[in-house]
Amino acid sequence: MEGHDREIRHDILAGVNQRRPPSVVIDLRRLHHADHHLLQFLLEIQRAQTSAGRVLFISGPLQPVIGRLFDLTGALVYFTFTATPPLPQRGCEKCVHPGRRIPRGRHRTPPCDAPRDAPHAGPSGTTDSL
Repeated sequence: MEGHDREIRHDILAGVNQRRPPSVVIDLRRLHHADHHLLQFLLEIQRAQTSAGRVLFISGPLQPVIGRLFDLTGALVYFTFTATPPLPQRGCEKCVHPGRRIPRGRHRTPPCDAPRDAPHAGPSGTTDSL
């Protein structure tokens, strides 16, 4: 792996670790070529996410050659694959943003009738208490 690629990998991992998103979605739908370097990098991100109690999703459908790479290396079992990127949800708009106005054009989660302290489904299907 060349120096520039190492810098990019480092920057991406640092960004994920600093921002600490509940889930990371890596979209591989348009990827037509990959090798063991990609798998190694995805495993690094997966380890970082898992050790922090977060989730990594690989979005597809994968091109046949990419799917074969995951299959032949046995890497399929280490990742969660999804056909479309999931939207992170931490509750509803009313519960997450009480009294806060969300600008037009921004994605909104529909309000619900749940009490403020009721548990809500988190991004990985677990429940979070707000």
